Amino acid sequence: MVSQSPRCAIYCLIISVFGTIFLSVLAIVLVSGYEYIKVDNQSRGGEACFWSAVIYMGISILCFIYLKRRRRRAPGHPTFSSYEAE
Repeated sequence: MVSQSPRCAIYCLIISVFGTIFLSVLAIVLVSGYEYIKVDNQSRGGEACFWSAVIYMGISILCFIYLKRRRRRAPGHPTFSSYEAE
């Protein structure tokens, strides 16, 4: 059974945005050499966090596009052809 609700896409969008922010901050902290975070190779860990943040950003962009397209296709949403010339 396919759900017609956008709740899953909204949830995924919210989690992806927060994941992008968190991983970006963590990558910046690791690359800057913050001494209180104990990681074997901080620059490599920062790079991995950065690429993970990029993947999360891509997921959030895809969810956003899905929600915009879904809203545009919703019944009752005005389109250019629905406006009549006066």
